[in-house]
Amino acid sequence: MATAALDTGVMIVKPRSGKREALLMAIAVVAILALGGSLIKATQVDNFAQRLFGWQISSFYDLNATDQAIYNALVTASEELWWIYGGRIEFPEPGKENELWPTVDELDTQYNLPPFTKDIAWEQTGKVQWQRIAAFSATGNADGNTAYYGNGGAVAGQAGAYLLVLTHVHKGATYADGAQIWIHKDPSTPVPAITKTDSLVAKGWKEIVPYNGAVELERIKGSK
Repeated sequence: MATAALDTGVMIVKPRSGKREALLMAIAVVAILALGGSLIKATQVDNFAQRLFGWQISSFYDLNATDQAIYNALVTASEELWWIYGGRIEFPEPGKENELWPTVDELDTQYNLPPFTKDIAWEQTGKVQWQRIAAFSATGNADGNTAYYGNGGAVAGQAGAYLLVLTHVHKGATYADGAQIWIHKDPSTPVPAITKTDSLVAKGWKEIVPYNGAVELERIKGSK
């Protein structure tokens, strides 16, 4: 330690600088944090990774741009169709109490609902021809499926057929509504007579699995 003598004979001791000790402490903290971060990353389990069955495909990784555009439109349409269905139950048209699901012509001209309406997007995605192939009724036992089938797309590389299945199942005193979107690569595949999962899988249809949270964030950021 340095000292300085004054004329009075009193010795003043200057304090040792703490800069070196502070620097060493900062380095130690940084090293601990870096080591901890490495250990967390090494042991972390990704619980959000998509896990698909053999009869499922990812809406993010497995669809080309045209098929993905149609899929996105069908996702939105499925929600709108349930609203239309509910509205027709509450306010049925006279003489059409059992006609609760709109036809494709109504979706085109009355509701202007993609991908059924013949607009610019419909032309750009291959002019797929749609038809309603099944419709359950709210009267009696309403368990069943409503299904809209599309094929005949003219864009090179797009799927041969699409299927939107709206499911309504009673569970005791309650019921559950759902929607599945299927795709078939064969343009000559026939209209499915049965729209239950097992039957569609046996006929070569693939269910499109939507984005999960992690993959959706990745898609929005454009990291892949």
